[in-house]
Amino acid sequence: MVAGSNPARGAKHFQQLAGSLRRSLRDAALLSHGTAEQVYLLLRIALADQLTRPGELSPLILDDPTPHFDTERTLAVLDLLLQVSEERQVILFSQEPEILAWAERHLTGPDVEPGRHRLTVLRGPVASS
Repeated sequence: MVAGSNPARGAKHFQQLAGSLRRSLRDAALLSHGTAEQVYLLLRIALADQLTRPGELSPLILDDPTPHFDTERTLAVLDLLLQVSEERQVILFSQEPEILAWAERHLTGPDVEPGRHRLTVLRGPVASS
């Protein structure tokens, strides 16, 4: 029970907490496009965790998740996704050269555990059928 065994005190504490949360919330429309995209990416990661049954893992598939991020935030998100890949498969599609350069540094080479990651680079336009 919240705030001890007195239900009235618990309800009052909850109302105070809810009121302070309402005062600290901000309209999402006030966020920059890049910041909103970062929040949505984190929500997708959290949803993947919540929607997966205990003992099961589902892949996280992302298509160009960083085009509206600055370089610093792009690198931070890629580092986060690398951490996420320790527990679940992460499939990332991107056409950004910055992402390819990061992937070549972090997913290939002698310091990377063999078979842990796979980098596939498609060159040129993909033929449609």
